[in-house]
Amino acid sequence: MKKSLTDRNLRLVLLSICLLFIGIIGFNGISGCSGGNNEVATPPPSPDIVCENGICEQGETHDSCPSDCTIVGCGDGTCSEEEDTTLCPTDCPSVCGDGKCDVGETCEADCGSAGTSTVCGDEVCDLTETYALCPADCPATCGDAVCQDTENSSLCPADCPVICGDGFCTHDETVVTCADDCPAVCGDGSCTHDETVVTCAGDCPAVCGDGSCTHEETVDSCPADCPVTCNDGICTGPAETAITCPHDCPIVCGDGLCMGSEHPGRDSCPSDCRIPANVIVVDKTAIGANNGTSWVDAYTELQPALAEARRLVADGAGRIQIQIWIAEGTYYPNVNADTGEVLLPASTYRSMRFQLFNNILIYGGFPIGGSNFTLRDYRLHKTILSGDMENNDIDSDGDGYKETIAGSNSYHVF
Repeated sequence: MKKSLTDRNLRLVLLSICLLFIGIIGFNGISGCSGGNNEVATPPPSPDIVCENGICEQGETHDSCPSDCTIVGCGDGTCSEEEDTTLCPTDCPSVCGDGKCDVGETCEADCGSAGTSTVCGDEVCDLTETYALCPADCPATCGDAVCQDTENSSLCPADCPVICGDGFCTHDETVVTCADDCPAVCGDGSCTHDETVVTCAGDCPAVCGDGSCTHEETVDSCPADCPVTCNDGICTGPAETAITCPHDCPIVCGDGLCMGSEHPGRDSCPSDCRIPANVIVVDKTAIGANNGTSWVDAYTELQPALAEARRLVADGAGRIQIQIWIAEGTYYPNVNADTGEVLLPASTYRSMRFQLFNNILIYGGFPIGGSNFTLRDYRLHKTILSGDMENNDIDSDGDGYKETIAGSNSYHVF
């Protein structure tokens, strides 16, 4: 009976020692503490332990909560090199006096007199630590209110505000608002000073006056951008005609120009070639009958036309008016009115002039080859009546007009 009591007491002492060890290093890995039963069941986790809170707490293992305890061997009762009090407190319990202040530890020897559990440099990023407070323990994280070298306004706008000139073109910046960060790109919807409707029609619409003549513009719709150009395939009237630019403007009956295939007969294109009965025409380039009745048969000098006009007015007893239409060119007075012969030397005929009479109207400004009255343009087709019969006066300023007289000029033009 005494022996049984002694054995019983010995078992109680051993059980107490086992329980003491269990309280220090946990249940796992302890055997022989059940009075003969070699297996010890792991107690259920404490109700205060919360799985999937991101913290591997005392009592949690890799098997019970792998999302918190990521080390595969956590819970095997051995504190390996990969484990510590943060990664697996079940295998590696906090020990006061080990020189390391673990999370939740209040050991003055490890954590100082304040008993704080946060120590920068312990390779553990505690809840009260951030990258800004302790970069040695806490890596840079977007949202930590610190814009690190590895972050920018594109990768982490929460930490790094948009700054023009930082080298990153964010969604809040464009080539217009920040050209330093956002280069001009055709198709970005912004027409910059480097782009035009020619180089980037997607960003820059055609605008009359922008200096670019696009396929949507013509000399008629936008003369500011599209000047009149001969040989561009466009007959731009009235600046261009079959005379001034035959490449662009073909000869067409009804265009007001009597020329080309219309010349041989005044009736081949009456709208262009037939002139009113009271009109006499003059064109230095005409090669017809030289009688002034059509542009093909025009007088080549003005003096014979004036003589014919005076005769017609006299025959009508002054009741009719005669018009003389003169094509582009320079005409001199020293011409025989009956024959059209030029009289030389000029010094002998300096008293000759163009003599006008009542009821005779003279109009210049018609193109070479002639036209109807509607196409008369005295600025474009200059008709000059000159007294420089020797054609040797001097244009001193190059403006096309001879200001300095030389040689024998007529005393009067009219």
